[in-house]
Amino acid sequence: MTITDPAPPASDHGAVAAPPPTAAPISEAWRDALVDLLVLAEHGDAAAAGRLRGWTSVDPTAQAVVARMRRDIGSLRSVR
Repeated sequence: MTITDPAPPASDHGAVAAPPPTAAPISEAWRDALVDLLVLAEHGDAAAAGRLRGWTSVDPTAQAVVARMRRDIGSLRSVR
């Protein structure tokens, strides 16, 4: 498994490239940063969306986790 462990998103959501993927277990901070960016991107934050795209373009684990989160969110939204 390859992941990155970037610092949590800055309050200004500035574009910061994710570090190169490294082999390590997924940390809580890694997961939380990914969730934060996805939520912000889903609510129209263009900077967060760009950062998320940049991260997932270099990290296949992040890409897979985001895809799973989007599937899960879609399933939750379809519950009536």
